[in-house]
Amino acid sequence: MTYQTVSDWALAVDFGTSNTSAAYIDLTSGEIRTLPLTNSGNLMPSAAFVTPLAQVDVGEVALNKAADNPRNFIAAPKRFMSAGQSAFYLETGSMQAHLVVAAILRSALARALSHRGGRSPVHLVLTHPEGWTDRQVRLLVAAAEHLGYPPAAVRTVSEPRAAAHYYANRTTVAPGDQVAVFDFGGGTLDTAVLSAGTDGSFQVLAAQGDNTLGGRNFDAEIRRWVFGELQLRNAELLSELQDEHSSDYNRLLHESIRQAKEVLSETSQAGIEVVSANHREVVLLTRPQFESIITQEILRASTLAGLTLRAAGIETNRLKALYLTGGSSRIPLIQRSLQTLGPVATLDDPKIVVAQGALMAVYRTAAVPSRPGLLDRSSLRVAPEAAASPVSHREGGWNPMAFVAVAAGLAAPTTVGVVVATGISSLGFLSVTLSLVAIALGVTAVRQSSTRKLRGKVLAISAMVLASGPLVLYAVGLVAIWGRSQHMW
Repeated sequence: MTYQTVSDWALAVDFGTSNTSAAYIDLTSGEIRTLPLTNSGNLMPSAAFVTPLAQVDVGEVALNKAADNPRNFIAAPKRFMSAGQSAFYLETGSMQAHLVVAAILRSALARALSHRGGRSPVHLVLTHPEGWTDRQVRLLVAAAEHLGYPPAAVRTVSEPRAAAHYYANRTTVAPGDQVAVFDFGGGTLDTAVLSAGTDGSFQVLAAQGDNTLGGRNFDAEIRRWVFGELQLRNAELLSELQDEHSSDYNRLLHESIRQAKEVLSETSQAGIEVVSANHREVVLLTRPQFESIITQEILRASTLAGLTLRAAGIETNRLKALYLTGGSSRIPLIQRSLQTLGPVATLDDPKIVVAQGALMAVYRTAAVPSRPGLLDRSSLRVAPEAAASPVSHREGGWNPMAFVAVAAGLAAPTTVGVVVATGISSLGFLSVTLSLVAIALGVTAVRQSSTRKLRGKVLAISAMVLASGPLVLYAVGLVAIWGRSQHMW
């Protein structure tokens, strides 16, 4: 593949754990479009299969060949790379990781070239987890170099930065605003908190991930549930599925489970078709059953998000948005479980926004004229077919600051009671301090609470009323003391 130094477009590839997506930008118009990577959709499985001749097949072809020889199949190359692996050891021998990535990039490039009249892109923009080391990121650069793209033609962008830029491009984000990204894909969960800069950039304040948690965990839990149902309804079908020669039927079951999982994000129930050579069953899964099955995994995900916010030192009421990306983020239970952490936001197709956001991150502003291909952010726009759905926000619940104000408000009159009961007058200063703190926090909570956080406002006002009591008592006392001294004089 020949790299061209002069071109009017650039390609971004989001190499994911389960799936890969891509997008391209026209550097003349600033228009960004999603690149379909298969005949049936925008996503390509990030799977690879190495043939005896060391040829690397990817995507659906790799999945198809895996059934005959699973020992040369790599289901999720990125998962191993995230663990620090730079080579894969298969039946055919070892295969360097960057060559596997290069095969995936080659497939995406071939699709892109057919859309752009055979002209290669001026840049390849590649995404990676925020936690990857320089050594791991260099594997992506080496993959592009293997295809003929020198390092100078490659841009790398971390996935949460790309997601934040997409969110900022579609909404209003002011300098200093803090955005949390919750990227829940098929194989991994990555969370990050970012702060918007004055130049349109984003600084990562904290980032954490879990390479063992993703949509595939839900698939496995559903599969166990289906097998439990078959044990009661059709034990012969279950026995056939558990036979080592039933890989084709298990692949059909996996696909049926995946489709049911997606359907349950929109409807209250879905059927899972289970077939074998001699039997067929349709098992009905309701949304409450599904949510019960995945509750523990959802708890792990929301806990990680909360830990990331705390690591960044961000209070939930200061968060501009908790932006959800990745296919698994569509599940309603996930969105509900995160509402206590901040206002949840979703945009468009969560599976493809990172690839588009990576282009926005690289070509975001004209502030650095030395960088080739820079466009003003206002000229960047997503093609209409990719920008169909509006921003969805869900407000968080109680304002935590209101609770602190109530605690201080209750403590202040309690301290007064202690003074009266014990005669320890030095505690009076503590009571006054607690009252002032409660009132200050109450005022702040009222100002920060939106109209939909009426409960937070009520709490904050109650705290101020409680705290005002000791201040009134001490004010009356001071006036009495002053009057007595005037009388003495």
